[in-house]
Amino acid sequence: MHAWIDTGVYFNLWLFMKKAGKYFWAWTLVLALLLSSVKKGNTTVTAKVVYKTGKKKTTKKLVVKVEEVMTYSAKSGFVPVMWDTGIWYDHISGEMKYKDIAEIFNKVTGSKGVISDSAGTTGIPSIEYVPEDGLKTVYKWEGSWTRTEGSEAIPGGYELKSCDDRLNIQSNSAFLQLWANTDWSALSKPCIKITMANDEVSQNADLQVAYTTEADGPDWKGAMNPQTDWIGKCIPLNIELLKENKWLMLSSNKPGATIIKIEILDAK
Repeated sequence: MHAWIDTGVYFNLWLFMKKAGKYFWAWTLVLALLLSSVKKGNTTVTAKVVYKTGKKKTTKKLVVKVEEVMTYSAKSGFVPVMWDTGIWYDHISGEMKYKDIAEIFNKVTGSKGVISDSAGTTGIPSIEYVPEDGLKTVYKWEGSWTRTEGSEAIPGGYELKSCDDRLNIQSNSAFLQLWANTDWSALSKPCIKITMANDEVSQNADLQVAYTTEADGPDWKGAMNPQTDWIGKCIPLNIELLKENKWLMLSSNKPGATIIKIEILDAK
């Protein structure tokens, strides 16, 4: 892990988190060592510390990790910045989408930012999957879309085999998200069913779904993050959100995860 000093100091915390993997019990210790090391003038810090201390899994919530990063950064004289793609912050209204994250920002910075009454709470909400026997497939895409790691090791990719005319499936050039669009108004009970490739990474991937106004759009609404129990099941879509946000964002947290089939279903 590297840092550089110019008018300030920059950490690749994305790399730090990726290297740490599932082992976050040493998160606070490693972060404190990293910050103190750079503050003392050591501009190169290796990620080996994470591996050496990463022996035990933790159940810490995301909000705790965010608070730790911001708190230790602020105490060490650094400015913590969250890279947001529309999940945490509503770029149109200017409001934080999650109450617990907004409270952390206020607490650490000493600010008095307004927290909307409609703000949600982080976590993985349960999803009531729809029984397939009451549905019919109306549109289908088949091919291969692989989520990139952002490097040549797992470059990602998109290949089309077949797609119904009324279904529009696109990938952004970075292969980080896939986008789906159709005439949702023609459906009374829209659902989506996704088939993953039969490999270990794909079969253990989560799914990220959100609604937006355009392909590769910046502002995502109604984000869902079902875990591995979603594969091959019919996920209900929010018909109200689809009225104004006609594109679905589809992705996964697992670089190398591959989608091979997308089905849009409706009530029989």
